[in-house]
Amino acid sequence: TLVKKVLVSSGDKVAAGQVVMEFQDVGGWASQAGVAELEVSVQQAAVLSYSNANYDSIDKVIQKAELERLRLAEGQTRFRLADLKEKVRLLRSEAPFEGEIVKVLVQDFDRIDVGTPLYEVARTDEFYIKAWVPEKLYALVQKGNKAYIKSNLLNYLW
Repeated sequence: TLVKKVLVSSGDKVAAGQVVMEFQDVGGWASQAGVAELEVSVQQAAVLSYSNANYDSIDKVIQKAELERLRLAEGQTRFRLADLKEKVRLLRSEAPFEGEIVKVLVQDFDRIDVGTPLYEVARTDEFYIKAWVPEKLYALVQKGNKAYIKSNLLNYLW
């Protein structure tokens, strides 16, 4: 797969579900999905046309078989359309939650494989920090106290 466009930079705030990057549609899935949507529309019209037509008794058997064939074709096309829409959806990477982009690991036109890390995003709405407090200061620390946190790791990430 090829990265088509990176839409964010390190330090950008993102919302949950926001598109972060897009990928090249090398399989032509978007155009195939458009064709499949047209096919479903045509097949629906044919099913409706056959359903509403009046035939004599001999033609009813033929009509019923043709109607079932059209319904089956429509169902198969709907299934193919759903598959293509899922593939088109996968041509975008969305932020999994609200936060801040820590690092972008790829750039436009990079070739990537399945499982390649693309970016790092951090939650900024809540932090959980586990800290060690010396025993003689323990009595001074209470739940709800404000604290100034200094960490080489946090400074590195931000």
